Formats: sequence, structure tokens, C-alpha cells
Amino acid sequence: MRQHEHRRGTADGFSMVELIIAMFLLAVIALALLPLLVGVTRTSSTNKSLVAATSLANAQVSAIRTLYPNDSTTSTCTALAQSIVKLKTGADATGITLASSQPLISGIPGPTGSGLSAKVTTSGCPSTLPGTVAMTVAVTDKGGHTLVSLPTLIVVNAT
Repeated sequence: MRQHEHRRGTADGFSMVELIIAMFLLAVIALALLPLLVGVTRTSSTNKSLVAATSLANAQVSAIRTLYPNDSTTSTCTALAQSIVKLKTGADATGITLASSQPLISGIPGPTGSGLSAKVTTSGCPSTLPGTVAMTVAVTDKGGHTLVSLPTLIVVNAT
């Protein structure tokens, strides 16, 4: 009989109470990490949108900067305005000028499914030539919130 009692006293394994305490501790740790995981997911989503918006803005600025480098001696306000309008596929650039700082072109679509669109504004043709035209590309999301605004200066030599 003593052997039987001895076995009961040295039983290996977890008791039900120990198991419940371990589960409770794991649940507390998981709940503590949940806000961190939610925050990381939100930040990742925001960063994805910002990268896509920056890429769209860079593409528009790069296209114009390639056509009108700073050392160009043939840049004109009229040609610049027409080139900017042509950033939007299918846009008609006939009669477009750099008359004011109103958006020269808007609705330039971003990557398919991104919901992003770009608009280009300029400072207008400078009064003294040669001079610079300030061009800004602003990218907005579906809700109309501006995600990125990318400015650049373009040298023009004639109207």
C-alpha cells in the first residue's frame, strides 16, 4: 500500500489549475501585443499609399524634367504647358498656356486600382525671360486627401 501512496505523491504533469493559469498568462500577453500589431498594419497600409503616391508624382516631374533640362536654351512657356497637359493620356493641349497658378491639368490617373490621381499646377510664365516656372505635382487619394506634393523649377527662355 505504501507504494501506491508513493506514486500519487510523485505524479508528473500539469494540474488543471496550472493549465488554466498558463492559458490566462498567454491571453494577457496576446492582448498586450494586439494594439502593436494593429498599429503596424495601419502604418504598413499608409506607407504603401505614400510610396505609390510618391512614385506617381516622381513620374510626372521626371517626364517634364527630361523634356526641359536646366541647360536647355529652347524651352518655351507654350511648349511646357502643352507637355504638362499631355501627361494625362488623351488630353488635348491645343491652346493651353501658363496663364495663372490654377491647376493646369488634373485627373492624371495613378496605378490601376490605387485610387490615386495627380494634378499639376504652375506659377505661370515669368514676366522676365529667361526665368523659372514653379511646377507642383500633387497626388490625392480617393477621398481627395493630398498625400504628396512635389515641387520643381523649370527654366524657360521664351513665351
